[in-house]
Amino acid sequence: LENLTDIPGTAGAAPVQNIGAYGVEAGDRLQEVRCLEVATGTEVILDREACALGYRDSLFKSVAPGRYLIVEVSFLLSTREAPSLHYEGLAREIARRGAAWVVVSQGADTVWAWGEGRPAPMVLTLR
Repeated sequence: LENLTDIPGTAGAAPVQNIGAYGVEAGDRLQEVRCLEVATGTEVILDREACALGYRDSLFKSVAPGRYLIVEVSFLLSTREAPSLHYEGLAREIARRGAAWVVVSQGADTVWAWGEGRPAPMVLTLR
């Protein structure tokens, strides 16, 4: 998700649009979305597959717009996984800096050093 640094919007909008930047989409790490079905007020938990994610698309946007109110989004994170560096512009910036990891977005100029021995995967829940 590091590639999504400084993407404007809200956590609830991330699965609607399946936001993405620099070769990564929110759906790459989406675990589940907790919603309220607007017509009934029933709580529904949808896993990644049920969200029908596509390029800047989802169940929430094109299949069932207005059906759900998103109240919580959970992402599966791994502190051991290598960051996604296949986006050409990002790869060039990393090579230029000789850095292990660079977050590049709208003027952000942050370098992250990724080391070994980090904890096991965790789930990040945004409300």
